Amino acid sequence: MQSSTSLPDSRNTFDEQQLKDLLNGRVLGQKTTREWPPLARPPRFRPIGWPDPPIVGFPPPILFPGKIEPPRPTIPPDPLTLLKAYADALRPSLTIENDLSRVNQAVFITTPLQYGIPASVYPPEFINDAVFKLADSIQSGISPAFNIGGPSYVGYLSSYVENIGELPPLVKEARENYLVAKAASEAEYDKMFAKFKEVFSLNPQLQLTEWIEKDTGRDYRDAVAERNRLSDAFSRLQGASLSAVIKAREMLDSAQDRDSSTEGNMPCALRDLDRSLVPSGDAGVLYRPLHYLGGFNLSSRRWIDEHGEAATSPRRIQIDLLGANNMTWKSLGFPQLDQESPVAADLRKYFGNGSLTIRCTGLASFDVFRGLWNIDGFRTILPPLFPSAPERLKEPVFKTSKFLVGYDVEVVLELDALFLEALDSPGADGKYQVFPDLFGDIPFNKREDTTGKVVLHAGLGSNNAYPVLLALLAEKV
Repeated sequence: MQSSTSLPDSRNTFDEQQLKDLLNGRVLGQKTTREWPPLARPPRFRPIGWPDPPIVGFPPPILFPGKIEPPRPTIPPDPLTLLKAYADALRPSLTIENDLSRVNQAVFITTPLQYGIPASVYPPEFINDAVFKLADSIQSGISPAFNIGGPSYVGYLSSYVENIGELPPLVKEARENYLVAKAASEAEYDKMFAKFKEVFSLNPQLQLTEWIEKDTGRDYRDAVAERNRLSDAFSRLQGASLSAVIKAREMLDSAQDRDSSTEGNMPCALRDLDRSLVPSGDAGVLYRPLHYLGGFNLSSRRWIDEHGEAATSPRRIQIDLLGANNMTWKSLGFPQLDQESPVAADLRKYFGNGSLTIRCTGLASFDVFRGLWNIDGFRTILPPLFPSAPERLKEPVFKTSKFLVGYDVEVVLELDALFLEALDSPGADGKYQVFPDLFGDIPFNKREDTTGKVVLHAGLGSNNAYPVLLALLAEKV
């Protein structure tokens, strides 16, 4: 009869070096970061103003040589489990919908400790530039991590309307000529703008409109004129039946004309944002397609006025680490991750009875408005694509529709002292790095708690000009 006493499992016996490897997120015996399955790979956040953090391993099982060890799970935690809990906690602040897949929406998250959107203390050109770069980036939907470097929504629409209609030989030739001219005008702009920025760095009073109007912009002006001429020729051959497509294409072409305040464009800052609290000097201006957040300026002004004062009722958002396994990716808009993600382990076995909380002075969601630069239901109201159209135009993408912005954001992690002892030693400044998949290399301070727990907290402190983008709601188009 087999004994009911469990024998030691040699696979769960670690020497000191192996333990260190685990704590540093490495595969045992290797010095490289672990490889993740494509859909389970931790996201590479690209927050504004911060370097792209390296992909590192998810916090490993907590083991204590020579001490009573917490229960060891037989499988590693899904590296996206923490992100799922984080996104689920923020979802109610963006929508009342419980199943985002049902309404073709998804929640995308970004690292909460970043330089975010400039507030009303800055000239509006800086705000416009930040909002455009965030709102114009479309997402593929393969990961909940927001990618600020995603393809442009305006650019996607422009490519879409260029691939609509029939293509008899004359129309096909006219279209190809137009596309060549369009690409040439973009190339000329890039060359001209590179030279302009060199001079602008020495003379911030220089304006892009002046640069384009002078001889320095002649090649670009000529290229735009040629693009417009060939666009007109293409339009005449397409005919009246495609008048809506032609109008949309011509409107989207005007998004390239960054030197003029044509209808639907807005002024954006030319130079990088100064991180000091009070901006100085001329921002310079170029024009981009209008994108704005309704009510943002009013809210951000109130937050700044209240900054530094003791918040009477700060907002607290609890991240349910222990309930993560009961959540579904489908409810967040990513049904494929429920099938593709590894089986998740109970995070209690990794973090004990710890808790993770986001605290902030202010929290609000803002709808994204695009004015003319939005064609609702474009796949149904416009004629179908060419059979030979690029596959990327046939696949759905996610377009940002709402921002969740916090102010005076602080992340607070409470751990049992026993678990804290297994973390890597703090740096020379006494700070820790934890949850790198979510927080990158942001340092956490340590403070003791009278309840016997250890509290780690991180925040941007005196940076009172940057309400932080915590999450986005996007719709599938």
